[in-house]
Amino acid sequence: MKNCTKMNRWFLIPIGIWPIDPDANVVKLILSETRVVICYLLILFLLVPCALHTSLNEKDPRLKMKMIGPLSFCLMAISKYCFLVTRRHKIRKCLNHVFIDWRRVNNPADREIMLTNAKIGRFIASLCAVFMYGGGFFYHTIMPISAGSFVASNNITIRPLTYPVYDPLFAAHSSPSYEIVFVTQWFSGLSCIALQLERAAWLLCLFFMHVGN
Repeated sequence: MKNCTKMNRWFLIPIGIWPIDPDANVVKLILSETRVVICYLLILFLLVPCALHTSLNEKDPRLKMKMIGPLSFCLMAISKYCFLVTRRHKIRKCLNHVFIDWRRVNNPADREIMLTNAKIGRFIASLCAVFMYGGGFFYHTIMPISAGSFVASNNITIRPLTYPVYDPLFAAHSSPSYEIVFVTQWFSGLSCIALQLERAAWLLCLFFMHVGN
C-alpha cells in the first residue's frame, strides 16, 4: 500500500494536501497549515503583480492578449487549490477506503490484480509528471534565459521574467531583485504545475485504478 501511494505522498505533502490524521500532534498540524499558506502566497506572487502589470502598465493590446494564458493558468491553479484544501477531509475518507481494501484482500490473485493496477496508475501518473514538469521547466527556465536582456528606450536594461511584474511593487530589473523574483517565480510555477497534476494525474490515477480492481 505504501508503494501504491508513494508518489502521491511525495508531491502532495509539500503543498499541504496530503491528509493529516486529526489525532496527529500539534507540530504536524501547524506544518501542514504552514505549507498551505506558503502555496497560496507563491501563487498570488505570480497572479497579483502580473495582473497589475497587464491592467495598469501594459498599453499594447497584443501583449495584453498574450497575458490571458498565464493569468488564466494562475487563476485555475488557485481555484483548484482552494477546492482541494477545503476538501481534504473527503480525500482522507477516500484514502481510508483504499487502505481498508488493501488490508482486507486475502486472495493472492486479487492482490496481484491490485498490484498490477497500482503499477499502471503509477506509470500513468509518472508519465504525466514528466511531460508537465518538462514543459514547465522549459517555460519557466529555458525561455526567459534564452530570450536574453535588451536596453529599453529609457536606457534601462530589461531582463525577461516568466511573468511580468508591476514595477511599483518590485524593481525587478536590477540585482538582486531580479534574481529573487526569478527564483520565486520558478518555485511558484512548480507549485502551479503540481496543482494541475494533483487532480489530473496523481489522485485520479490512484482512485480510478483502485476502483477498477
